[in-house]
Amino acid sequence: MDTNKMRDIVREQFEATWADVMRGDEPPPGRKPTRSRIDPEKYAGDAAQFAWRWWQRSREAVVIDLTPAMIPGGGYLEDQNAIAAIEAQGLRVAP
Repeated sequence: MDTNKMRDIVREQFEATWADVMRGDEPPPGRKPTRSRIDPEKYAGDAAQFAWRWWQRSREAVVIDLTPAMIPGGGYLEDQNAIAAIEAQGLRVAP
């Protein structure tokens, strides 16, 4: 999967979780963290930027090792659908 697309998915998940956590149990829905005007890759608030760095590192730490499935009669099959689904969540699959 394209690295930029993975990064966008991870950022969307972070922002949705941030809004949910900041909302607590009361409506209306929480707001996404505000991006920096100077560098849109960063967040304006220190708390959001700190949380974003930890969110990224938590995702980078998860690497899933898919043992190839044995094809009857010999050989192995990589399940590309499973790999794509895992990577779509911003996680990595071991080579």
